[in-house]
Amino acid sequence: MDKLKRTMKEVEFLDAYIKHKGNTTKAYLEVFPKVKKDSAAVLGCNLLKRINISMSELLDKMGIDDHTISQKLLEGLNATTTTGKGKDKIIKPNYYIRARYLDMIHRLKAKYPIDETRLRLPGIGDSSTSVTLREIVYSKDGKKKKEKIETTRNEEDPPF
Repeated sequence: MDKLKRTMKEVEFLDAYIKHKGNTTKAYLEVFPKVKKDSAAVLGCNLLKRINISMSELLDKMGIDDHTISQKLLEGLNATTTTGKGKDKIIKPNYYIRARYLDMIHRLKAKYPIDETRLRLPGIGDSSTSVTLREIVYSKDGKKKKEKIETTRNEEDPPF
């Protein structure tokens, strides 16, 4: 799939959106200064929806690539804390922060097994009807590569 072509105003809006740290109102007013502030919020939100930018593309536009993310994750895995002052100053590992970063890495790499008890739909009693699981695999450029759909049902459920 080719990269989407955007108008100059849409590109300016995205740059302003990043500059204003996700504030659509300020970004829209910067690109379209004659618009009223009350309507800028709604118009900015609608424009952002219409642009339909992926998170991967937005991060790339912000200058956050995979290498930068990897470096930040490594910094988190080596987090330390300081106690005391002067001669009594002690630098020791911050295991709480390290554990949080390790958890984040495992989630990013999908290393956790699926907990089937969390997949059941809440219903009357303990009988659930069906659950649809979607596995979407993305390529390095953030585009959908493949999609696998799996449906599970209770045996006592009638077929649809």
